[in-house]
Amino acid sequence: MMDLFYPDGHLTPQAMQGLMDGTLDELGRLEVAEHLGFCNQCMQTYTELLCQSPLMEPPQDMTLPVMRQVRVRNLRTELKRWGMVAASVAVAGTLWYTGVFQQMGQMVERDYTPSATAQSQEQPEPQRPTLSQMLQKWEYERQKERLQPDNRPYQLEQLQQGPTNEKE
Repeated sequence: MMDLFYPDGHLTPQAMQGLMDGTLDELGRLEVAEHLGFCNQCMQTYTELLCQSPLMEPPQDMTLPVMRQVRVRNLRTELKRWGMVAASVAVAGTLWYTGVFQQMGQMVERDYTPSATAQSQEQPEPQRPTLSQMLQKWEYERQKERLQPDNRPYQLEQLQQGPTNEKE
């Protein structure tokens, strides 16, 4: 096992090289990383070593495959976009050719253009009951349900007349 620290507490060059190479075991990596976290002198030495070492290069040039993938992805996007436009134009053209739009236009004109016979035959809309009329009807129905055999109206006309505006 290699010594990671000098007697004064700083990292040895072997410890720094082991960290750069990845040859330290897990405990050694943790100890070195912890020491670099608080010792500015060792951190500066380690940074200088990293700057001097050559940068790793990929085993092959990745520019061509990546650019090829970018072109393929862009082509797919464009094809999807223009495919949707073409499909929309085809559907609209088919509907126009078959006369669907013309039939729809005639239906709209027929629905919104009143004819002379339709105007003369129009019936007035039935009037909707007012709120007070609806409340009177509801009160009448409620009283009708509450009637017991001993408190029946004396005359059938009272029941048929409906509710009165008199308060009990």
